[in-house]
Amino acid sequence: MQKRKLAETALQKRETINQTQLGIKAAFNLTWETLDTQTQYLGAFLSLFSPQFILWDLVVEVIEFEVENKEKQLIWTKEELTTSKKRLYQVNFLQTGQESPEAYTIHNLVRLFLQEQLAEVGEKQLILERTFITFMIFVARILPQSPTSQDIENFQLVVVHWEDLGKRLIDEINQETAAKNNLPVSMVADEILWVFEGLGRFYQGQGLYQVAEF
Repeated sequence: MQKRKLAETALQKRETINQTQLGIKAAFNLTWETLDTQTQYLGAFLSLFSPQFILWDLVVEVIEFEVENKEKQLIWTKEELTTSKKRLYQVNFLQTGQESPEAYTIHNLVRLFLQEQLAEVGEKQLILERTFITFMIFVARILPQSPTSQDIENFQLVVVHWEDLGKRLIDEINQETAAKNNLPVSMVADEILWVFEGLGRFYQGQGLYQVAEF
C-alpha cells in the first residue's frame, strides 16, 4: 500500500512538472512570435554557445569570421546584431552575466527552447551550425601544441564553448542520433576532432592531464 501511494505521488509530481513545462513552453512560443526573423535567427544561433558565459564580442567575431571566409551566407551588420541582442534581452531570452557587462547567460529552459527553434529553421540551421563550428575548429587549430600561459589566457573564453560542444557531440553519438543526420555540422565531421584536440592541448598546458583525457 505504501509503495502504491509513493508511486501515485511520484506520478502526480511528474504530471505537475509536465504541465508546468508545457505552460513555460507556451509562454516562450508567444514571446517567440513577437520577434522579427533576424532576431529569431540570432536566438537560434546563440543556442549553439555554452549558456553559462557568452561574451558578446566573441559572438560578433564568430559571425564576422564567417563573412570573411564564406560566401556571406549570414547577412548581419553589427547594428542589426546589437538591435537583435537587445530585443532578446528585453524578452529575457538573454540575461546579463555577473562577470562582465558584455557577457550574457541563457537559462537552461530557454536554451532548450532555442535549440528546438534552431531545428525548425530549415536550411538556415546548417548555415548557423557551420558558422559556429568552423570558427571553433579554426581556433582549436591555431592553439599551439605546448601553449604558454599567455596562450591559456587568450583561449580561456573559447574553451567553455569547446567543452559544451564536445559534450553535446558525445551525447548525440551515445544516443545514436548521428545515424539520423542529427549530428551538428556533420559536414565537417572529420575535422570535429580538432575541438577535442584543442581541449586536450589547453588542459595539458594548464597541467590538468586528467581533465584532458575525458
